[in-house]
Amino acid sequence: MDAIIKTWNKIYEGHQLLAITGALTGVLFFFSTAIMAVDDRMLMGVNVWIKPMKFALSGMIYNWTIALLLPLYTISKRQRHNLGNILAISMSVELLIIFIQASRGELSHYNTSTPLNGILFGIMGLGIAIISLISIYLCIISFKQKLNTEPAIAWSIRFAWLAVVLSFYGGQMMISNMGHNVGVPDGGAGLPVVNWSTEGGDLRAMHFLGLHAIQILPLLTLLVGKIKYFEKNNRLMYFTIFAAVVYFSIIIFTWWQAINGLPFYNAMESP
Repeated sequence: MDAIIKTWNKIYEGHQLLAITGALTGVLFFFSTAIMAVDDRMLMGVNVWIKPMKFALSGMIYNWTIALLLPLYTISKRQRHNLGNILAISMSVELLIIFIQASRGELSHYNTSTPLNGILFGIMGLGIAIISLISIYLCIISFKQKLNTEPAIAWSIRFAWLAVVLSFYGGQMMISNMGHNVGVPDGGAGLPVVNWSTEGGDLRAMHFLGLHAIQILPLLTLLVGKIKYFEKNNRLMYFTIFAAVVYFSIIIFTWWQAINGLPFYNAMESP
């Protein structure tokens, strides 16, 4: 319990609005999970509340991650405050639209079937563009500044931001195609929860892995750094570079799979 309280205090001190909106998004995650028990409406082959559930969890993790990262940058307190506020508001608007559309039984993404659906998708697109631009900015200054953390952690953050920026390419492909599947229509059979297609290519796998590199790579370096073996001779830095190379290879592979119409599931099957 003490560790949880300590972590929350660090998140809150990092950026108050990101901390609060992250917590509220967590509430939405539990709400969408619970409401599935009484609302059995289906959309594209899955319960209408699956997407809000996934995006709420992702949004909570994202907001809290940025709240922890912002104090590491040598930028002004006002700039950190403004960047965090813009990100928190943009993420909240996107999630609100996803929940509104779920309650209406409508798709939130790539839906221009009516003027209202088109407007809501356009607003989401604007929010995504803002989040993407700020992420690119944070990526750039990560390389231009000395981050207020140990070198291996700093480089894991830099590599992670590069992966996040790479994921935007997959996102742009989905927007250009007005869908995420390749070779088969959106919907149909998919993996549990994430619903990545098991029938054709699915750009969401690459997009997901890239976006969440900002949590995975720094956390991996942090955990491995607690092992005594990695305390000497730059071993932790070598591990960080190795982990980044492997992670980027996985992202590129899942992208190659998707554009060739191959389901992510095939990579997980035994020969």
